[in-house]
Amino acid sequence: MFGKTRLHSFILGMGVFMSGIGLAEEIASVGVGERSGLKVRAPDKGAYHSAFLGTLDNTSDIPDLMRRVARFEEASQRQLQVITIQSNWVQGIDIPSAALIAIYDSGRIPFLRILPLSDTQQNLGTPDPIYDLRKIAKGGFDAELSRMLQKLGQLKGKDGQSLPLIVVFGPEVNGKWYRYNGLQYGGGRSDQ
Repeated sequence: MFGKTRLHSFILGMGVFMSGIGLAEEIASVGVGERSGLKVRAPDKGAYHSAFLGTLDNTSDIPDLMRRVARFEEASQRQLQVITIQSNWVQGIDIPSAALIAIYDSGRIPFLRILPLSDTQQNLGTPDPIYDLRKIAKGGFDAELSRMLQKLGQLKGKDGQSLPLIVVFGPEVNGKWYRYNGLQYGGGRSDQ
């Protein structure tokens, strides 16, 4: 079971892995699969160039995603090293595998933001009716989360290599727009 301790470790590990990209000498990953524990090094000079390109699922138009990448690079006159996408759970707990592979196959690092949301409405003032974090912490979705993590760990590019991934679970908990925000779960209080 994920349970509270494993969920906290998962969230903390993913957040730590993601938070320092390009800012520290070396960042340890919390990976799954054969390349678990690999490290992403900061560039020798500067920072990784990245862009957020939208919410995707397994039905997303990959050629359109790559056209957006090309338009962004043309406008910025810089090549992206990291491409950020996000995936909600409106269609169930899953990941946009084809998009992650396409990003890697284009020579970039995929950065996946996982939003535990069953709908796309924002600023509702209540926890998600399906993916309530308390239910996740109590193991209510352990089987689905385990399958998702296994799937992430098994992704391979056209070169046969496992994908290096940056993953963050439940980003932007500091604002009230997402239903898993801190205000819905005690905002300001801490459990002892």
